[in-house]
This record gives sequence, structure tokens and C-alpha cells, in this order.
Amino acid sequence: MAFRQKLQNKYWRSLISSQSKSDDLKTKEEAYIEKVEQIILEYLEELDLSIYDLAHKLHLSRPQMHPKTNALSRMSAAIYLHHIRLQKVKKMHVSSGLIISEIDYQTRFKSPAYFSHVFK
Repeated sequence: MAFRQKLQNKYWRSLISSQSKSDDLKTKEEAYIEKVEQIILEYLEELDLSIYDLAHKLHLSRPQMHPKTNALSRMSAAIYLHHIRLQKVKKMHVSSGLIISEIDYQTRFKSPAYFSHVFK
């Protein structure tokens, strides 16, 4: 239980600070989280990337993926997917100079109104 808490704290801090990891040796948990993020970012432009699709791309069932993601990130898989997408949007807005509607189109949020609501 203490080990799980340490992992949660570690990934929670990395989510907040958005810093990349520079360790050459990665634990299974780090590799898992990085794979999840890689898949989410790879399919960022897909409107309907669901939790089931994400689990399939990880070669897991949804019931296997959800507790693992929840244990490592302190978020449900759906909220984690949403969080990663919003982090990418934030980086795009700061670094690219694109206007919000262009970023909305590129990241394929369901509607411009919903996008502007969650991106406040």
C-alpha cells in the first residue's frame, strides 16, 4: 500500500509540473504511463478515442486498464485521457500562437462551446 501511495505521489507531481523524465531505467509503471500518454497524443485528432479503444491499444481489457490507470494517476482513465488532451492544448496555445478555434479543430473536441468551457 505504501508503494502504491509513493507511485501515486510521483505521477501526480509529474502531471502537475509536466516535466519529462530523464531516467534511463524505467519501472513497469513508468513505462505504462508513458505508453498511455503516447497513445493519447498519437490519436489526439480522433474525435471518438474511447476508453475501450485506449485499452485495446494497450492490449488490455477496460477492467484491467481502469484500476491500473487509477492507481498510478489518481484519476479514472476517462479523466486522465481528458487531462492529457488538455495539457497538449495548453502547450499548443502557448508555443504555436494558434488561436483557440484552430486548436479546437486540430484536437477534435466535440464542440467549440464544450472546448471553450473546459479550456477556461
